[in-house]
Amino acid sequence: MELVDRRTDGGWLGEQYGASQRRVCGLMGMAVSSYRYRSRRSDESLRERLVRLAREKPRYGYRRLQVLVEREGERSEP
Repeated sequence: MELVDRRTDGGWLGEQYGASQRRVCGLMGMAVSSYRYRSRRSDESLRERLVRLAREKPRYGYRRLQVLVEREGERSEP
């Protein structure tokens, strides 16, 4: 189960049973900071570029696509 799914399930659990965030996170085995995390970054342009390149070069894997994106000027983050 991915973290996004766990957050959604945790939200439902908290609303349904009136449980606190700390209790929900304890039951689900996740950190409270992970439950509260909200990304401030938008990767939409990178996503569009990757989809375009993947359609142009369907045999390329993600590593090769990363090289092509970096050549276009997008900086990769670890």
